[in-house]
Amino acid sequence: MEYAPKGDNISLDSKRDVPLLQTIYQLGGIIHKRHLKVLFWPNAVTDRALEKRVNEKLSHNGYILRTSEADHEEHPMSEGVYCLGIRGAVLVAKAQGLSVAEPETLGTPDDKPHRNVLNQLKKQDFYWRRVPNWEGLPHDLKVIDVYVALRRAIEAQPGRFHLLQWVHEGAFRHKSSELQTLPDAYLKISDTSRPGLAARFLIEMDRGNYTHDTFIAKIKGELEYFYSPAYLDLAKHVAGRWLIVFEKEGGMENLLPKIATAVGDASYLFLTSSLDQVMKSNPITDAIWHQPGEEKPRTLLLD
Repeated sequence: MEYAPKGDNISLDSKRDVPLLQTIYQLGGIIHKRHLKVLFWPNAVTDRALEKRVNEKLSHNGYILRTSEADHEEHPMSEGVYCLGIRGAVLVAKAQGLSVAEPETLGTPDDKPHRNVLNQLKKQDFYWRRVPNWEGLPHDLKVIDVYVALRRAIEAQPGRFHLLQWVHEGAFRHKSSELQTLPDAYLKISDTSRPGLAARFLIEMDRGNYTHDTFIAKIKGELEYFYSPAYLDLAKHVAGRWLIVFEKEGGMENLLPKIATAVGDASYLFLTSSLDQVMKSNPITDAIWHQPGEEKPRTLLLD
């Protein structure tokens, strides 16, 4: 990862740059160009404006890290991936009221300025991924695909739904836990038609590479997490559902009965869909979610 060596000084745009940096942090410090385009340049015909702003402005000034040519050679899927830069992390942290000193220089993610800021923020429970987990990158980007689909669904009905909270996987892993199964993300959504209520969901991006026994064990682990003190501390209520999103379209029909086998009467806590359905539909208001034991799919919030 690197900061763009060439570019111009920048005055941050509070309407786009600051929300953009806050979104990258919310997602754990990583995002892809395709996500930025949908969220912040939805009407752009080309990527030129995005690339100019992100590379020549935000990256050059230390707010965003971009992948280098060496990254592209070693990790072919890395092109178009960005991480939160050191100054971006400081900006987001200060907006949250945290105390952190500005880095003296940019350096690289392994240099002393980065480590100093990281150590200051770790003590205040502020975490972000300075470089991608290359091995898990495809999986991580698909989780962000789900986030983008939900954001678009919320923005399609302005004033009706609100994304109150999104917690990325890294936040769970930084907290000590004896639990073997942790979610890929947690989100909380409010619906103004139901004042005072909020829907809570845990997300699992399923790669479909499990045997029968390992899938059963995974579902049991997810139920264990749902009833754990860790989840109660996060959600403040023992309420919500697991959303299992399958990377591949096929296979759901065979796995739904296995959920019921694994957790019995608690199977109502699990809803499943495919990534393709989530991406091409409105994942909040369209009936794309399948509940074990039910013949017809349901919506996320309207049923």
